[in-house]
Amino acid sequence: MAPCVIGRNEQEVSESAQRIGARFGRSPEDVLERYREHGPVGTIAQAVERLKQIEEIGYERVMLQHLAHDDLDTVALIGRELAPAVA
Repeated sequence: MAPCVIGRNEQEVSESAQRIGARFGRSPEDVLERYREHGPVGTIAQAVERLKQIEEIGYERVMLQHLAHDDLDTVALIGRELAPAVA
């Protein structure tokens, strides 16, 4: 499992971090810092780059953990843009 915070642009990434932070009582900055260590954080292009790095160290499968469960726009973004970009 890899936590992810993604968006189409930096504004959306920040908004996603804010939603996740609100759920866990953390600042958006803390969310971005913590999640960046373990999974894809950023725009789609940045997330693709991070997932490729994870693949290069030997992982064959990654399950993204998106923790703002009522944020279905991000779930759709993962399915429509991120997944095809790394398939």
